[in-house]
Amino acid sequence: METEKRDEMLQRERQLLRAAARQRPCAECILCRSNACIERWQIAPISAFSLAHAESKVFWDTAFFPVAARDRRPLFLGPFADEALGGALTALTVDSLLEKMAHEQKKRVSVHVAPSRCLNFVAKNFKYEFMDFSELVQSIRRELRSGRGTAARRDAPAGRGEASDASSIPESHAEAADSSSRRYFYFRSLGRRPAKDPSSLAALSPAVAAAFRLPPGLRLEDATGAPCPSSPTPSTSSASPESSSSSYSASASPSCDACSARREAAKEPARRRDGEVTHAGRIKQTIGEKGAGGCSSAPAEAPVEAHSTVLRVAQPGLELWTHYDIPDNFLVQISGYKRVFLFPPSAVDRLAIRCSSSPVEGLVSGSSEFEQTHPEAVGALREARYVDLSPGSILFLPTRWIHGVLAFPAWTDLCAGCRSYVEALGSRSVEPVGDARASHGADAQQRGCERDSGVLDATAEATARGLSTAQSLKEEDARETPDACVSVNVFFYDRTVPNAEAVYAKKDVYGNKDPEMYEEARAIIQEKVVPIFSALPDTSSAFYLRKLSLELQHIAKAMEENGNA
Repeated sequence: METEKRDEMLQRERQLLRAAARQRPCAECILCRSNACIERWQIAPISAFSLAHAESKVFWDTAFFPVAARDRRPLFLGPFADEALGGALTALTVDSLLEKMAHEQKKRVSVHVAPSRCLNFVAKNFKYEFMDFSELVQSIRRELRSGRGTAARRDAPAGRGEASDASSIPESHAEAADSSSRRYFYFRSLGRRPAKDPSSLAALSPAVAAAFRLPPGLRLEDATGAPCPSSPTPSTSSASPESSSSSYSASASPSCDACSARREAAKEPARRRDGEVTHAGRIKQTIGEKGAGGCSSAPAEAPVEAHSTVLRVAQPGLELWTHYDIPDNFLVQISGYKRVFLFPPSAVDRLAIRCSSSPVEGLVSGSSEFEQTHPEAVGALREARYVDLSPGSILFLPTRWIHGVLAFPAWTDLCAGCRSYVEALGSRSVEPVGDARASHGADAQQRGCERDSGVLDATAEATARGLSTAQSLKEEDARETPDACVSVNVFFYDRTVPNAEAVYAKKDVYGNKDPEMYEEARAIIQEKVVPIFSALPDTSSAFYLRKLSLELQHIAKAMEENGNA
């Protein structure tokens, strides 16, 4: 019953996204332009790690790391209920963060402040400003109030079923009147010693760290290396609004009885007690424990090692520069909504990557200007995937997957079609975790039987309707009151990769430092390869350097094919 309900919800999401993408886009609605980009380049959603058929707590606790983390593809998880995240959905709202940060001695934080909503790390089109955390929130809210309702106002005169055609208005012109005096604010937490320590929630605020936990099965201490009870196979349901996606299911194969997976999962505790299952070990400390940087150091034999935890607070409508990270990570959405475009590592040569960041602006928000400045980025979009994150949703992002992130505009800055889509995202059913999964399924089955037999108490049903209405009104008020977008990253190293010590650079504060061998190869090119052609004219040297780069790409492609085999 729950699986059918989830499938109906996802089908509704797909229909709304298609409707929003195919309508004449509103010039001021950023999400409209992004939807049109998805439709134009046929960008498919990422897969979802779905355990809808697994009622065993043991399966959930052992399935993800042995399966998904080895798959090397981004995955959507959840959305999860508040209690599964340690109460973070209520304890880390903007108002709650204000209260927690007010009690910290170090209240001042470093904030990115820009005149453009598209932050560009390569061009450095922003500056860093130190301010109290409360000033950050006040600044975001002030900017949201000053630019409130542009898309809604645009919808009104078009009325009569026709929205304005954004394709006929260049983005720079469409936003010029509203953005000339606007500022955009973005906060990323830092370590206790910013130049030396990775970020940690504990260094920012012990109260913030105490309010956040990953769900069971995703906590790094759950990465025991124990074999998964069954291999996942694609399912027809998807956590993203497109039917072309597949999701991971707990079924061992299409012909297997789902119960066999649960039976195998149930054997795991006994196997562990009897010593049948060996594993590399566990992390001895959790992320929130004490340490120089607030991050734990795993023993050498542990399969995963914590790198950092990062709190992000972004102004709605802001697009973060496209970049890649070296550690794997979980991006956990706390409040607001985000759209993430994801590009495979093989697209690195089409995004003009410098260090770990791309200078191409507006990839996620559907800007057309980059087609003239960086036409090769179009090829990357053809390989891209996307995911929309609602509160409680988690994105598993593997190492070196390049990604750009757009915080959804405020509710008042969305057109009518996009509002309907966001409402659908906000109504996603939550993923039961652990013991709650079995009780959730049993309760649903019991309610179904009572309803079918006509014994369901009418008073209780009316009360439930009243509570649902109250909750809907509360959610509507929250949507219509613009506020910052909050998320948490949990970065970690996969120590099971071959030669892990060489793969991960030492003293990588921000999680974007390439391995030493890459820097050595760059030095060889500059000091030895380029000088070889010095006797040739520049045009000839350029020709042969490009030819060499093609040979390197052929080698890289062969390695990728071998790695995917």
